[in-house]
Amino acid sequence: MRALFYKLIYTEIPEDFTHQWIRPLSIVWGIATAALLYGLLFLFGSLDAFQAFYHYFDTPGKEGLLYLFLLVTFLGVSFRAYFAVTSITQHDEHVGFVLEDRYVTFVISSVIMQNILMGVLTVFIGLLLFFFGYSAFDAFELSFLSDFFQRVVDAVPTLVQLPYWPALIVTYLVITLSEYGWHRMGHESRLLWLLAHRPHHISTTLCSATVVEADPAFPLGLLWKTIALALIGSVIAKLFHQGNTFFIELAMLRMGWGITEIFNHTSAFYARILKNKWMYSVMTFFGSGPYHILHHSSLPEHAMANLGGGVFLMWDRVFGTYFKPTEKIPPLGLTGQPDIYLNPLNMALSGLLQIVYELKNNKGVVVRLKILFGGIFYAPPVSKSFIKKPLLSEQGAEMSLKPIDLSMIERANKTNMAESS
Repeated sequence: MRALFYKLIYTEIPEDFTHQWIRPLSIVWGIATAALLYGLLFLFGSLDAFQAFYHYFDTPGKEGLLYLFLLVTFLGVSFRAYFAVTSITQHDEHVGFVLEDRYVTFVISSVIMQNILMGVLTVFIGLLLFFFGYSAFDAFELSFLSDFFQRVVDAVPTLVQLPYWPALIVTYLVITLSEYGWHRMGHESRLLWLLAHRPHHISTTLCSATVVEADPAFPLGLLWKTIALALIGSVIAKLFHQGNTFFIELAMLRMGWGITEIFNHTSAFYARILKNKWMYSVMTFFGSGPYHILHHSSLPEHAMANLGGGVFLMWDRVFGTYFKPTEKIPPLGLTGQPDIYLNPLNMALSGLLQIVYELKNNKGVVVRLKILFGGIFYAPPVSKSFIKKPLLSEQGAEMSLKPIDLSMIERANKTNMAESS
């Protein structure tokens, strides 16, 4: 059983794997995900928000605005689709190395695997809630949370009736600070990093076919970003301005960011954006493009760079995590670009397996609490990285990797290994 387990999580996609259908498939994948799925998500925050936007404009006297809204939506998705495709087709020319079929297959299959696991976890949560008396729809759609949040907002009093613009600015500042805080937690909490955010930083080159957006074990992260942040914004708006949650105003600003977000994960356009004054100015305003690509740098000094949240990356500037894009695109991926197993199941489960391994093999309440709630740089006495290939020998400053075989992995698994990031 153990040998089968090791085989499932450590068997890699063959190094010479290639096929003529991989590149066309990656383009279709990029359009379907980066342009359509993530496009609508980033443009509006959620599909529910899109519907609310539509119904807001679909009223007498606002027909013209409705058509304009639909046109902007179409153009935004089309814009993302074009650059989703060119991020792949122009990768080799502008990045300087070939986008390998093997790596594209690994990332796409990893995202599919993680979405399957997210679906399984969501069903499990739904069944659990159904067991406690919620209806099937409420349990699986979690719509009862939206109803609960609405009741919370309705109960919030308006403490100070601020004018329109000051109230809008305060609401925007609080929402963007919350977004910054959530992203920073994903990098500082070892639990959130290992279970949720690390897969997003695996890729060593960025295009629409190599972006890992799915969090394998934390659909709660998506719940936070789509519902809880909206709750925070609505509560703050209600505290300072009666009868207006500024949904439309903030959503319009988000649409602008959502269009430029496609450049956050496109290595091929890094240098070209820096050389184009107009594009660079737009990216500077939204904190997109090269600014976010620098966030994916594997250099240690960029581990906390440009977490986002607000125009001009204002919260990064406030908290000292702002970095100006470097002249050349930095190396990307996990810190130090460790050699990892190109196995989609490993990608999805490695963080969870590490946490379980540490809880099982370490003693003491304090140590176990640090395993769960400690910072990213905490290394328990006994630890093991399931995603990084073991470094079995060291000569001077150079590490050498022994060729992979399952017996070697089983022996290496008994070695205590600490993962810094």
